[in-house]
Formats: sequence, C-alpha cells, structure tokens
Amino acid sequence: MLFKRFRAFWPNIVFADYKPGIAVPTIAKALTDVVHDLKAFVTDQLEMDHTREDYRELLELTLVFIGGVPSHGLTFRKPGAIHRARFMSRLIYALKMYIFRDAGFKMTDREIRGLSDFCIFGVAAYIKPWFLSRLPTAAPANDLKLLKLLASSTSPAFVGALKKMCGQLWYLSEELTALAFFEQTVEAGEKKAMVAALSRQGTEEPAKRISVHHQDQSAILEKNLHDFVTHNTRNFFHILSIRDSFLSSDPTTWATNEAYLESEAVVKELRVVNDTAERGVALVQEYSSLHTKNEEQMQFALQVVQDHRKHFPDSKKSTIVQGLAASTSSLPATEMDSD
Repeated sequence: MLFKRFRAFWPNIVFADYKPGIAVPTIAKALTDVVHDLKAFVTDQLEMDHTREDYRELLELTLVFIGGVPSHGLTFRKPGAIHRARFMSRLIYALKMYIFRDAGFKMTDREIRGLSDFCIFGVAAYIKPWFLSRLPTAAPANDLKLLKLLASSTSPAFVGALKKMCGQLWYLSEELTALAFFEQTVEAGEKKAMVAALSRQGTEEPAKRISVHHQDQSAILEKNLHDFVTHNTRNFFHILSIRDSFLSSDPTTWATNEAYLESEAVVKELRVVNDTAERGVALVQEYSSLHTKNEEQMQFALQVVQDHRKHFPDSKKSTIVQGLAASTSSLPATEMDSD
C-alpha cells in the first residue's frame, strides 16, 4: 500500500528536495564500517555494462543514499511495476521513497522507521552479494562473507536473513566449495588449507547443504572455506570432467599451471544466477492470466504450447509444412473428417 501511494504521488514529487539517507545520524552510524568500501564498489559497477536498466537504477539509488552522485548526474525513474518474484524492485522503491522523504510525500513515523531499517539492510547486506552473485568462482567465498556479516549483527532484519540463509547454503556444499579454488580473491594460504582438507573423510554421498545453525553465531564467525571441504569435494572435478592435477602443486604457481588454466576456463563459464528462470516464470504467469484463471486450463495451455514447439521449432517454410502434416496425421479420424 505504501508503494501504491508513492507511485500515485510521483507526479507531485519535488525532485530538488531529495536527501541522502546517510544524512540521518542513525543511518550514518549503522553504515560506518561499510560506506567507504560500498561507495567504491558501486562506482566501479556503474562503469560496467548491465543488461537490465533496473540493475543500474539500483546502483545509482544506492550511491545517492550513501551520499554520492552518479558521474552522469542525477535522474530518477518513474515508479513502475513491482513484481513479487524480485526483491530488487522492493529495494529500488524503498531507497527512492526514503530519498524523497521530505519532498512532499507524507509518511508516518512508523513507515519511515521501517523504510530506514529496510534500506540499511539492503545497502549493507544485499548490494555487493547481489552484483557479485553472477560470478561462479566467487560464490562460495561471497556466501561465507554474507553469512558472517549477517551473524555479526543483532538487527532483526539481519537475524531473519541469517536464519533464512542457513537453509540455503548451496555454494558451501562439499562439492561446490571447489569453485573457490578458482577465485583470485581467495588467498593462497586458504587454498592450501582447502587442499589439505581434501583428505578429510566425510559421508559417501556429498551433502546437498552444509548444516550451519543460525543461533550459533560465534561458530559462524569462526568458519573458513576449508571447513566446508572434504574428500567428496573432488567429485566437482569428476562431474565437470576437468583436470585436478594442479592440486598437487603450490597454489602460488596455479596462475601458470596448464591444468589449472584449462579447468578455470571451464568453471568461469558456469551460470549461477536464476534471473532467467525468474523472468520465464513471470512471463508464463502473465501469459496464462490473459487466457484463464483456472489452474487446470492453464496446464492444458502449457501442454499445447509445448506440443506446438515440438512440431514448429522454427519459422522456416519447410518446418511449417512438415509440422502441419505431422499435427494433422496425429488427429483422430472423426476430427479429420469434420475438418
């Protein structure tokens, strides 16, 4: 409801009256330890190409929130749709509402406090992991860093996120932790410890998730990447059919090791972001809702689409002719007669 009010009020916003969130003392205090690093990170990210404009908008709003200004100047996009599948859209408009808190849009004290807490969490804990999540080799290290960051705070938002994340540690599994062998930001000493941990005995079947309890915050803060490595981690190399002979050499020499470079090239091509899946789900939901609200009929529609793609994989004339012939021959005789 707050978002809907803000979207309706947008034509009346006084754009000159925007105010950075960090101008508020409580926010400045909460972001003291991360603001300098975050500003440098966001500035670097804005120099890159982004396939989606909302990615760039989120970066620009974050920079404004922490007291910076984009190199090309300030522009604010009109609020559009907000989709339940994307946390990012909520953070975009939360930042925008807080930046314009004194620009004519009226909010209660409770709403302002709620937005403040949400923006602090988003800026401090969400931005960097989100924009680095597309890098497969960085996934285990970034997951562990985020886990430690969440465990280091007593904020209800951080505690809630920590509880949720402890059940979603996909990249800290025994197998996928091997991605960190190819991450340049992981120190050679940690990689040595990871290699040594490969001789550690574990279960026969690699664990799908590492068990980390959200209430044991002190234990989380003491974790390192090698704590998630066992002899099952070697399965990673077998699954991808890549060489692991480089593990017998010193990690400081891996940058010139032929086997390492070949394996690294394969690993860096892995896709780890589910954005494509989210967009596909949103598209099929929108498409289905245009035709029917009935779940059973929606499933029939999906089957028709799937069958159509099987008969007509492209738009070539020869394909269309063959597809029509195949679909006609599959019809029952009574239907063919009526046609």
